[in-house]
Order: sequence, then structure tokens, then C-alpha cells
Amino acid sequence: MKSEINSIIQVGRQKDLSLNDFLNMADVASAARQLDEEVDTQLNLDERKTGLRKKLLDAANARGEPLTPAQADIAVENFFSGLYSFKEPKRNFETRLAEVYVDRVRIGKYYGIPTLTVAVLAGIIWAGSSIASSIRTHYLEKGVETAVERTYNEKQKIAMSLDEISSSHERIQLPKDGQEIVKKDIELSRRDLRDADKFFLEFCPDGSAEKAVTSENYGSVQTKIGSVESLLTDAQTQIEEAKGLIGTQEKIGYTRQTLDSLIGEIKNSKPLPVFLQRAENAYNSGIAALSRRKVDEAVKCGQQLTEIRGNIGQFSGLTSRVEKTYADIRTIAKEDAAKKQGEELYREAAQLIQTANVPRLSETVQKLEGLDETLNQEYNILIVDKPGWKTGDDRYYNNDKSKPSYYVLVEAIDSNGSVLPRNIRNCETGQTEKVTMWGEGITSDTWERVKADKMDNHHVDNNKIGYKQRGYLSETKTLPGLVEKQITSGDWRK
Repeated sequence: MKSEINSIIQVGRQKDLSLNDFLNMADVASAARQLDEEVDTQLNLDERKTGLRKKLLDAANARGEPLTPAQADIAVENFFSGLYSFKEPKRNFETRLAEVYVDRVRIGKYYGIPTLTVAVLAGIIWAGSSIASSIRTHYLEKGVETAVERTYNEKQKIAMSLDEISSSHERIQLPKDGQEIVKKDIELSRRDLRDADKFFLEFCPDGSAEKAVTSENYGSVQTKIGSVESLLTDAQTQIEEAKGLIGTQEKIGYTRQTLDSLIGEIKNSKPLPVFLQRAENAYNSGIAALSRRKVDEAVKCGQQLTEIRGNIGQFSGLTSRVEKTYADIRTIAKEDAAKKQGEELYREAAQLIQTANVPRLSETVQKLEGLDETLNQEYNILIVDKPGWKTGDDRYYNNDKSKPSYYVLVEAIDSNGSVLPRNIRNCETGQTEKVTMWGEGITSDTWERVKADKMDNHHVDNNKIGYKQRGYLSETKTLPGLVEKQITSGDWRK
């Protein structure tokens, strides 16, 4: 290296050089000299190690640290052991692009592509890769920011729930063991929230993670979120346990008030002893259930009290309806069957009144009133003869087209011309239905007579087939050729 420097100087002297050219050559010579000295220094390891060892000992002595020569030797050897080692870079897309750029001349020759083109393509791909990597990093960072803020909001909700149970008045109503459980749940939840707050103070101050989470730290933040979520889960579990105990206590208090209110209303109504006894039994059962914290059982007892209160209100009305209806039946009934049916229903009602069985008494009263309504009815049974409706219907059973069954369609019409509903048993279904029009079975001869009557002037002149008088249950049928079967529905419109 020194010989090269001397040669440069000799050339400068021999040639007529300008001052600038000579200074440039001098700079090159100086740089070459410094490089030569650096090479000597790097290759003369023993001298470097000795120098570094002395500097370490002098520095330690100046700081007052007890560093021994052996410790200094270990430090120097560790430094030089890794100084010239090579660490292979991580293999990725960017590394491969760098290799393509370095090997651009060979690739260009092999594939017949100009070297400049290879370099430009590699540069474009490299730039695109960098942009894609930047976008991906930004996307991941925003995802972590969102996750942090979402977790922060969950923490806030948990904190609000914690404040609610901490200030709940029902806590002091709990049994002693329940109070201890709630107290412990509150303490543990507060501890978990305090630990979580350390994370949020650093990465989500005031509920925003936009500035605190960066492209440099989002990876480590994402790792820490898991432990924070675990803290919040523990806090939520403890709060739910406390809420459950407090919620049950609230239900107990409300149910107790309901039971007290219902029994108070019932007693003030001064009911029959049988009703009062039922009410007291239901009330006492409810209180016993609450003492065992069985709220559902107590609620059912409250429902029983509500039903008893309703029965008390209905009872007096039902008893008066029994007497009134039966008195009317006795007045208007003219046939023994009607009188007998009325007496049986009245005796049944009297027994239900004695036992205060309100649901069954209500059913019996409806039967009595239905009997009374029927006895008061008076009507004629007339063949249907009005526009838009048929007069009769023929049916075929068992797919036997040779033996039709004939029916004439009829209605019950009172003295005011009103159509009355009737309870008719359908012979085809066996079911009794309340209808205003039905079919009465007739023979084929009667069918032909009714048919001829209508064809004469498009009206059925002899349209009455029977009647019912007031005070009777049974109807009197007057049309010859009636068959004891009835139907309640069909395609009867024209």
C-alpha cells in the first residue's frame, strides 16, 4: 500500500498537474494510508486485545469498580468471538429480491433480458413488496387498536356493574354467608380491574388506542391483550355470582310484598271460612318457601292467592245466578224432562256452593242458563227457501251411487223472523255443533214431494216441518217422511 502511495507522488512530480488534480491525488493517497492502517489494526488482534484490556481496567478503576484482570480478559474474548461471525438473514420475499438484484447480470444473460430491465423489474417488485408490507402492518396495527378499545369498553361495562352491586341495598338483606360471598366477589373484581387498568393507562388512555398503539409495539400489545381479557373474564364471573345472589334477594323481597298484599285483600273481603283457610294455607306455604330461598315455589303460592281472590269475587255472583235461573226454569218448564233436568243441575250447584268449588260451579251455572234459554225459545222449523241457497242435499255413502241419502235444509225461525242457533248432532261426525242451518234426513218420496213443490213456482209452499213451544225441550216434527239423522255442513250455496 505504501509503495502505491509513493508511486502516486512520483507521478505527480513527473507530470505537469494542476493544483486541483494534485490535491485530489493527495486525498486518495491519504484515504489509502488510513485504510492500510485500519487493516493493520484489525489484523493485529493481540495488540487490540491488550489495548482494550488496559482501557477496561482503567475505566473500571476510574469508576471505583473492582474489576480483575481475569474478568477483563473474559470480556475482551467474548467481544472478539462474535466480531467477525456471520448471521444469515431471515429468508423472505425481500431477501430473494435482493439476491435477484445482485445476480441481475447472470439472470439477464441466461434469459436474454437486458441487465437494466432485470434491475428495473426487481426495483418495481421491491417497491411493491414494501408498499404491501406497509399496508399489512397498518392493517394489523388498526386491528390491535380496535381490539384494545373494545376490551376497554368491556372493562367500563364491568366497572359499572360493579358499582351497581356495590351500592345495592339488598346486600344487607342477604344472609350472613351470602353477604360474605358478595363482599369477596366485589374485592376480587376490583383487584382484577385495577390490574387491567395498568394496561389501559399505557395503551388506551381515555378510551383511545390510536396514539398509544404503534407499528413498532402492536405485536407486543396484542400479546398482552390475552392476559387482560382473562382478568376481565374473572371479574365478570365474580360479578355475575354476586348479581345472582342480589337478584334472588330482590325477588324474595318483591314476592314477600306480593304475598302480604294478597292475604291482606282477602282478609279484608271477609270471605267464607273455606276461602280464608285456603288463602292462609297458600300464604304460609309461600313464606316458608321464601325462607328456603325457593322463589319459584313462593311465586306459585302467590298465583294460588290471586286465584282464590278471584274465586271469592265470582262466588257471590254465581250463587245468585243459580237461584235466579232455577226459579225461572221452575216457572216455565211444562214437561217432566225439563223439570227433572233443572232439579238435577240445581242440586249439583248446591253441593258445589258448599265446597266453594268455583270453577265447577261456573260450569254448572252455564248449563242451567242454557237450559233456561232453551225452555224460553219458541220457533218454527222451516225449509230454507231464499235466494242463493239450496233447498236440499243428497249424499252418497260407501261409494254407493245407487243409494243416495236425502236431506232437506232447515232453519229455526222465531216469531220476530230471527234465525235461532241450535245444537245439532252431526250423524256423519258424531259431533254436536251450534249452527243456524242444518239438514234433516228425509225419505226419497218426501224428497220428490219437496222437489215438485219448489218446481211449481220456485218456492216451497209447504215449508214447515215442525215447531217448538215455550217451556218444552223437545221439538214437534210435522213433516211426513222424516228420518232420524241430521247433518250440519255442506256445499249448500248455489
